[in-house]
Amino acid sequence: MELNAADEQTAVVSALCAGLLGSVNESLGAPMAPAWEAAFRGVPRHAFLPGTVWVGDELAECSRESAPAEWLGHAYADTAVVTQVNDGDTPAPGERWASCSASAP
Repeated sequence: MELNAADEQTAVVSALCAGLLGSVNESLGAPMAPAWEAAFRGVPRHAFLPGTVWVGDELAECSRESAPAEWLGHAYADTAVVTQVNDGDTPAPGERWASCSASAP
């Protein structure tokens, strides 16, 4: 049986979430409490991110539209995600600075 696109994305998100959960548990040194894990699994982190995020020290632009797998990977990385640069103004070349972010889990 083949998966449709929605089922495939659900499977990918589930795998990314499991990986992030493992990373967080490793940082904690123990599994998180069951209620926290249920909330962690039940709330999709990517739903709270804009279509474009900025990553790395150079704040490279990553768009959900042009690089969906990469964008989704950043949504479930064990790091903060920059969600806005230059207070929403268009930055001049080489002049990006983070002005808003989604915190690390």
